[in-house]
Amino acid sequence: MGHKINAFLGCDSTINRLAKNWSRNSIQLSQGLSMLFLTDNLFEDIVRLSNLKDEVSVEHFESLTPAVFSLLETYSHNGKIAYFETDYFGGVGEQSAVLFENGVQKFPIQYTNDFGGQKNDEERAINFILKELGVSKLEGQDEFDSIKLYSYRQMI
Repeated sequence: MGHKINAFLGCDSTINRLAKNWSRNSIQLSQGLSMLFLTDNLFEDIVRLSNLKDEVSVEHFESLTPAVFSLLETYSHNGKIAYFETDYFGGVGEQSAVLFENGVQKFPIQYTNDFGGQKNDEERAINFILKELGVSKLEGQDEFDSIKLYSYRQMI
């Protein structure tokens, strides 16, 4: 089974504001977090309305272009906001994540791939960012599973 999503993630108020401003619907997760898929249509709208027409994405990302980067900087003044991408099939793949706070990127880009074998859950890019967003692990689960991100396998 596959898992391929590109999404913004943050506290409910930050993501709901982002969704409302772009006339989209966010997905409420647990632990006070919400998610907004970066669909092709939303991506095109962000690029079209920005003054940043360069569509070259940051390494390890499909859609983290200067326009999306700028949007993250802007919305991070309202609270921490993350952007992540997953691309898995049959348990093998990669994930990338980045976190912004107060208008700046808080940490270097986080990247994990499982092409050379299974990684420890603690080492995964998205789990690192989720910890920074305050996610508490449930017993026997990592951060990703604790907020049920596994339920969203593709963007719809």
